[in-house]
Amino acid sequence: MQNSVLDLATGSGDVAYALARNLRAGTKITGMDFCRPMLDEAEKKQAALPRAEQIDFREGDGLNLPDHDHSFDAATLSFGLRNMADRHRCLSELHRVLRPGGRLWVLEFSQPFGWLRPVYYLYLRYILPRVAAVVTGDKSAYDYLCGSIAAFPTHEAISAEMKAAGFTAVTVERLTGGIVALHGGRKD
Repeated sequence: MQNSVLDLATGSGDVAYALARNLRAGTKITGMDFCRPMLDEAEKKQAALPRAEQIDFREGDGLNLPDHDHSFDAATLSFGLRNMADRHRCLSELHRVLRPGGRLWVLEFSQPFGWLRPVYYLYLRYILPRVAAVVTGDKSAYDYLCGSIAAFPTHEAISAEMKAAGFTAVTVERLTGGIVALHGGRKD
């Protein structure tokens, strides 16, 4: 049986391409996003990357996944959970489409360790938006980023939300001083 992985909120496909490079040859990867222009960017890279033929990019809403129950062996969601209008519904949908024994991996911004928090939020609130305005001309996108990170629940709260959606064996690994966290969970 061929393994299958869903990369939800795939954006321009970077995680899907990393999965294709690092998972067993023949693993079917579905890169899904609700934003067609982001999927267009992902597909532009496809011909030039090794094993990219394993990836199928398609549109889909994380709050109402267009897949049958028990469709995937694993799922990833990288820096997309904080943008979901209803995190519980998204996590429940991911639980629904995983096969029994399937794993979910969520990589998301988190709250940094206490000693790093003041420096990080100073950078995030005041320095990054100003530098971004000069470099990209779009300060508002970085203001949004700062607000969404600051308002995002702690790693403990996200672990509790995963459990509430039905995941077991929930783990969390805090990375980069706690600025990001990798959450894992299993569907029994």
